[in-house]
Amino acid sequence: MSGRPITCNVMDSDQKKIAEFSVLNARLERNEENFRRREALLLCLKDAADEILLLDENDSIPMTFGDCFVHLNQGNASSELEFRYKALKEETDLVAEMIGEMREKANELKVYLYSKFGDAISLDRE
Repeated sequence: MSGRPITCNVMDSDQKKIAEFSVLNARLERNEENFRRREALLLCLKDAADEILLLDENDSIPMTFGDCFVHLNQGNASSELEFRYKALKEETDLVAEMIGEMREKANELKVYLYSKFGDAISLDRE
């Protein structure tokens, strides 16, 4: 580039697409972070379920329910962890699906905006 500023005509519809991309990109970043946290929690639940299997059937296992601990036996604790894992997995799958749809829309907007503005616009994450 020659170091000169690039000038281009930005129409109202283009400005709306730029704003839409910006909002979509921010939502996408939040949802990706949400997805990573959920994936980490799924791994913790799986590890906890594996650890419970190593305990004695008669051992009391404290589990949180809201703000309190409840002591459960091995079978009940395993069932509760399985229930929590399945529920979180369903939520995580929904978030992943939503991320896919958002990426698809963001890519469509990116293609349009780059075709219209070329190097005059930067839409890539830093």
